[in-house]
Amino acid sequence: AIAFDFNSNGTYEQYFTSSSVSSGITTYQQSVTKGTVEVNEANGSIITHAYSAHYKRTRNGQTIEERDLSKSEMTVTNGYSYTIKDENGTKTIHLLLNGTTEPLIFQQKF
Repeated sequence: AIAFDFNSNGTYEQYFTSSSVSSGITTYQQSVTKGTVEVNEANGSIITHAYSAHYKRTRNGQTIEERDLSKSEMTVTNGYSYTIKDENGTKTIHLLLNGTTEPLIFQQKF
């Protein structure tokens, strides 16, 4: 799962979590990335510039690793394109990551 929180002061937070199960053991990987964001409504593009990221990995509820990532471990600049659609009265944002063909779909929250 991925979620964004864009702030009116030009900053953002990105939340990421994934899980896997192998031999009955559940592993979660989670991160919170913070930085600045440029939104260009005219061409539907978003560019994020990360300045910090915190990572945590748990296995069966036990923390295995938790730390701040170094700059060399982060993707500092990410580009996205987006379109806003109205689907049955619900606004959704279709976010396309650079290099992908299938958008991630988010409900727009105000």
